[in-house]
Amino acid sequence: ILEFVKKQFPFRSCHLNLSDDNIRKKKHRVCLEYHLGNCKGPCQGLQSNEEYNEGVIKLSTLLKGHIQPLLTEWKNRVKELAENLQFEEAAKIQEKIFALEGYRSKSAVANMKSGTLDVFAMEKSKERFYVHYLATEEGNMIHTQTIILHEGLESTNEEILLFAIGQLRAEHQSNAKEIILSQSLNYPDIEIQITVPKAGEKLKLLELAIKNLKH
Repeated sequence: ILEFVKKQFPFRSCHLNLSDDNIRKKKHRVCLEYHLGNCKGPCQGLQSNEEYNEGVIKLSTLLKGHIQPLLTEWKNRVKELAENLQFEEAAKIQEKIFALEGYRSKSAVANMKSGTLDVFAMEKSKERFYVHYLATEEGNMIHTQTIILHEGLESTNEEILLFAIGQLRAEHQSNAKEIILSQSLNYPDIEIQITVPKAGEKLKLLELAIKNLKH
């Protein structure tokens, strides 16, 4: 993922302060990353703060799984450039579109219409509980994590699962309104829908989470 986004949105790996007056005076020199095409040289003032920050926002959006807005923006830009007979620039953006669509096809784990979902699988082994978390956005997997919890003296399986769900959703700042589980659960937030799928894309996601957990 990182290699893909670096090609689409070059960003710096140095720790220079981009508001440093030395940048305006061009006292810094571009490094190898600039020559490799992984950075546009903001340290030399070759890229404006506005352009750099815009790229960081788009990169963050992409990593969160929001791919379609970026595709729409690029396709509109290609159309605009073509209408102005700027075919060479249009071709460059079209290459980015092909790359992004290829990335989406490889990272997709469910139909785009599945929306934003949190999937949890839990299994007990001796005195430990293993809980796997899988988060999807627009059908793309954006987070996976497995945590280990020890059995409490008076805690039920449901209480342990509720604790794990709350901890993982808070850690990853999830705003998903639907949680996929293999069992029903009395979730304290009435705005959150708990789904125990029997077929379809959601069942496939649950099976993937269970497979990851066992692995």
